[in-house]
Amino acid sequence: MNRRIRILTISIIVLACFSILITISGAQEGGKIKVAIVLPGTITDGSFCQSGYEGLKMIEKELGAEIAYSERVAEPDQVENIRDYARRGYDLVIAHGGQMDDAAIKVANQFPKIKFFVTNGKAVGPNIANGGLNPTHFGYLVGVVGGKMTKTNKLAYITGNSFPLNDAVAASFQVAVKQYNPKAEVSVVFTGSWDDVAKAKEAAFAQVSRGVDVLLPALNLATLGVIEAAREKRVYAIGFSRDQLDVAPDTVLCSAIQDYGAVLFHIATLVKQGKFEGKSYILGAETPGVTGVGKINKVVPQEVKDLVKKATNDLITGKVKPYPWP
Repeated sequence: MNRRIRILTISIIVLACFSILITISGAQEGGKIKVAIVLPGTITDGSFCQSGYEGLKMIEKELGAEIAYSERVAEPDQVENIRDYARRGYDLVIAHGGQMDDAAIKVANQFPKIKFFVTNGKAVGPNIANGGLNPTHFGYLVGVVGGKMTKTNKLAYITGNSFPLNDAVAASFQVAVKQYNPKAEVSVVFTGSWDDVAKAKEAAFAQVSRGVDVLLPALNLATLGVIEAAREKRVYAIGFSRDQLDVAPDTVLCSAIQDYGAVLFHIATLVKQGKFEGKSYILGAETPGVTGVGKINKVVPQEVKDLVKKATNDLITGKVKPYPWP
């Protein structure tokens, strides 16, 4: 009898262990997953970071994931914030911004079983991938509008600092401006901050004082500072990341739309299905709704709108390649 009890007890233990293993593996193959995102700015910036947060909420709603986030994470704190989520066993940790490439790579090497994703980054490895929206597409398309709408032939690209994706946006914007208006020139201005509204506003004022009449702010919260400066000085601005025509209807010509929520949802789905790979995932104009120029101001002539449609098709077919990417 005792031998039968021992055998039964061992069988129960084996089955319990097997059940635990199934539960653990299920996190990446159909079970509930844990997803965290580390953001350089605030979830209410109306731009890049808010789009990432909304993607996280979509992951929670559609995939039933357990989620967490950290916002306003400065560069010195990137490694520790990313590492904290890895320590806590999150299946996917998103570093939202190419400026976090090095930090994410460092932590990914320490936690080989965790999946990492860098939005707008370059990081690639066994358990780390990068991706986002094709920066050459939205940069080029708003460049078409800006190039045709400037009256002074002076435009400015105001941004935080330089990193590969940001440089690609700036270069593509410049290519389109020059292609559609050979007399125009684009100044690239670095403020050193993605969220300092006052600093961005002052940078915009400085550009307007030298004759710039179209401003493209490639920023997070600070985008609003540039748009406000443009409104006050009665020049044009181009929205960034989200559709911002309604922010200043008399000022914003269009917006460089970037639906990062769709990208992050795609990555989380791959992790849940066990199909995540260490590579670049790039979505562009060929994927309807994820990027483009958003709502176009009524002051923009129909002929310019037609040029945007043509430019979109040129990008999709590969007829135009403004800048090497990825």
